[in-house]
Order: sequence, then structure tokens, then C-alpha cells
Amino acid sequence: MRRVTLGCFAMLLASCMPHVDEADRRSTLVVARFTTPASVDPALAASALETPVIDATYEQLVAIMPKPGGGAQIEGELAESWVVSPDGKAITFRLKSGRRFADGRPIDAEAVKYSFDRAKRIGRGGAAYLTWLSSVGVQGPDEVRLQLVEPYAPALEMLAHPAASIVNRHGVNSGTDDGMSWLATRSAGSGRYVVSRVTPGDKVELSANPYYPEKPAQFARVEMRAVPDEGVRRLLLERGDVDIIDTNLVPAALVDRYRVLPGVRVASLPGGPLWSYLEMNNRRGVLTDARVRQAVAKSIDYDALRTKILKGNAVQMSGFIPPGTPGWRARLVAPKRDVAGAKALLRAAGHPDGVRLSMLISQLGPTAEFLQSNLRDAGIILTLERRSVSALQALTSSGQYDVIYNAWFMDSPDGVLMLKSLLGSENIGPTGTNVSRYSSAEADRLMNAAIAERRPEARAKILAQLERRLEADRPMVFIFNANPVVAHRADLAGVELDPNFPQYLPFERMRRVPKPS
Repeated sequence: MRRVTLGCFAMLLASCMPHVDEADRRSTLVVARFTTPASVDPALAASALETPVIDATYEQLVAIMPKPGGGAQIEGELAESWVVSPDGKAITFRLKSGRRFADGRPIDAEAVKYSFDRAKRIGRGGAAYLTWLSSVGVQGPDEVRLQLVEPYAPALEMLAHPAASIVNRHGVNSGTDDGMSWLATRSAGSGRYVVSRVTPGDKVELSANPYYPEKPAQFARVEMRAVPDEGVRRLLLERGDVDIIDTNLVPAALVDRYRVLPGVRVASLPGGPLWSYLEMNNRRGVLTDARVRQAVAKSIDYDALRTKILKGNAVQMSGFIPPGTPGWRARLVAPKRDVAGAKALLRAAGHPDGVRLSMLISQLGPTAEFLQSNLRDAGIILTLERRSVSALQALTSSGQYDVIYNAWFMDSPDGVLMLKSLLGSENIGPTGTNVSRYSSAEADRLMNAAIAERRPEARAKILAQLERRLEADRPMVFIFNANPVVAHRADLAGVELDPNFPQYLPFERMRRVPKPS
């Protein structure tokens, strides 16, 4: 009875969504997303809610592109060329000629300086990706010099992040908050599209940038519609009222339901850069004890989760370094369930009768229920508490939580950069990305050393030490790497997943294939 009730509710919600007529279908691509971002300002970008919009509307000096045969490489986007100083403390960029912002103004060195100075002044969200940058100097109309605090090997990778987007200083109404209010619902970039309208909680509308060098293959408009309920998203896709469901919104456990939908196709990549994990508040209650955190990790049946619940649509993580990234140890033994060991850890921590924890989650599903059942076997009573995205953000900022079930697309092909975002001491705080609130001077030192070291053998030794430290402290639990999956209408061509950044969909290359006559 419960399943029928939920299904009818989903159908009722879907019936309230507007239908798309044929004229709109020719020019408009409709994307189902979880919700609208709080802001589309690149200086505030820090999550998968904002960055796909920013990727479509802004450009950076450089971009990370797939390398033929696998892997990734740095290519110029707005930069024609660059030179790193012999001491590694400066990078000089020469800009491409003829590039313009969406209002027609030329992109110059002053725009680059304004963008980076603004992001560092604001000091929120994306500023964490620019801490290595000391100052920006204009060398000429099309030449800019970035001065580094100290040599920083992944600087170019960080300059490809949406936080390093180049903003049109003439296209921003700065006001009293450096333009944050204005750019929350508008764009001032040079990307393939521009933000034409944001309706909070409903949709983000994009229109083609008239000054972008290449025109969209078909879709001059993109409508990113907020559809927080998975069942409603699926019904709208089947009905044809949405064309594509965002990359991280097809649950690994439910992929088979999408494969059998008439008129729907599923695109996927094996073992992509989407981490799913449990963030445990290292500064709250029983979770301040590493033994309790270790007990949580030992309670999980990772094999059954991957094979039975996720139906094989995921890769099991063997450690803290994601599979396929620099420093990953292929021979590292994957964790196994050890209920007796978990109970022993709880007894040693002074909890022979077990502990009670709550886990915040944005949407309930089979994975959360499976984890709840696993932990119960070890004496950890886990209460699942569903919260809206805004409520989750508020609780995260205040530190009022035990465990959060979360996921994050990697911002770089280098997994250590993401570990630093998730576990670096400097990222603890109301707007920080270290939600586990983990702090270790040794882990910080090892992460910084690994980031700076580019000799493979030396780096591997540092990462082995880092993994041992994190395994002992167990600040969070990585449970799987989900295969990136996109479900879309069968008449939609050009749906290609970037193996490094599958969350960024190439709307401008997509087109609708005519039905056979």
C-alpha cells in the first residue's frame, strides 16, 4: 500500500509540471536537476549545485581536457600560452586575441586581475582553490602575471576550476557586496551560454552567448528545472517533459528502472570521479572517539552494497585515494565487514551496549536503509533524517549533526586535492568544505607535501603515509565510487560524458534526432 501511495503522489506531482510543446522542443533542452543553486556566482562555487551552471556560462584561463588514450591534460581556454618562472613562483599568461564577454566587451588582463582579486576579497566558497595565489599583475592588455605564495605544482589544475572563472568587471553591478547579490542570479562571463533567469526553487534558464566562437548545435535555450523527487524525475523523463536527468541524480541502485523506460537511453562510465561517503562529525558526541568512527566503518558490508544494492553500478574504494588517480595503490586490500571487530571497538570506547547516531540525508533510498541495517547489527542505532538542501546547509554550518550521507564530484583528476578540501584543517568552518571537522597537523603536512611533490615514487611514499594516518583516525568513510550515469530521451544525440568531469554536460553539442518518417 505504501508503494502505491508514493507512486500516486509522484504522478500527481508530475502532472503539475508544465508540458513542453514541439516548438519549444526544437530550441530548448530541458534538464532535470535536484534544485536550483543558492547562487551562480563563480566566487562562491563549491558544490555540484553551482558548478555545472558556471561551467556553461564562464571560462577560465585553462581547461582540463581528456587525453587521447586516457587521463587528462591542461589546455588553454582563454590563455593562448603560459610560462612558469624558473623558481616556480610565478606564471605569466598571454590571452587569446579576439575573445569577448557575452556583452561584446573584450576579455583583457584587467578582467583576469579583477576576477582573482574579487574571489580572494570575498574569501568564500571557491576562494579555497586560490589560497596559493599571492597577487596578480597586469603586464599589458593581453598579458597577466600570477605571483604564487610558494611553488605549487597543481596551480594550473586549480586555474581550471569554476572558482577561477574570468568575470566581466564592466558587467557586474558591484553594489556594497562586491557584486555577490547581483551575480547570484545573473552571469557575466564568456561561456557558451548566459544566465537569462533564475527562479529560486524552480529553474535556471540559460540562453546562447552571441559572442561565443561556436554556436550551439541546436539548443539556443537550456532550462535547468528543479525536480527534487527521484520518482517525479523518472516520470517526467518517460513522459518526455524533460530531456535529460543530471549526472548525479540517477541512483546507482535504480539504474535498471531507467534502462527499461520506453524512449529512454542510459549513458554511463565505469568508476567515475563521484565519491559517496559518510561524513562523521569528529567534534560531536561519541564520534569524537576514533574507535567509534572505526566501528562505523567496520560495520558496513561493502561487497553486498556494491553488488546487491547498487547492482554493480559502482566501484568499491580500497582506501582514501580514489581508483585511477595519481597515488592510488591497486593492490591495497579493500575493506571487509567485521561486525565482531566493530562491537569490540565500541566496548573499548566505553559503549558495550552500543551507541545512537542520526544521519542526515537529502533523499531516502535503498543505500541509506542498507547502511542503517548494517550498523544496527553492530549495535549502532542509526536514525535517518531527511532534510531539504537548505536545511542541510544550515545544519552543516552550525555543526549540529552526527553523520551526513554525501557525495562529491572531484574537481580535479588529482584525488589529493579533493582530500584536502574534505579533510584539510583550514577548511573547517561555517562555509568550509571540511564537514567532518577533522583536524590533524600530520595529515595536513602530508597532504601539502603530496600536492607539492610530482616525482611519482616520492609522492607514492607520502600518500602511503597519509593513508595510514587517515585509516587510523577514520574521519570519514568512503563507501563507493558511483559510475557516472545520465538518463536521457532516445532522440537526444551528443550526450557525451567527460571521464574527468561527467557532471559538466555538453549542452551546446546536443541535438534532437528527427523521428524516422
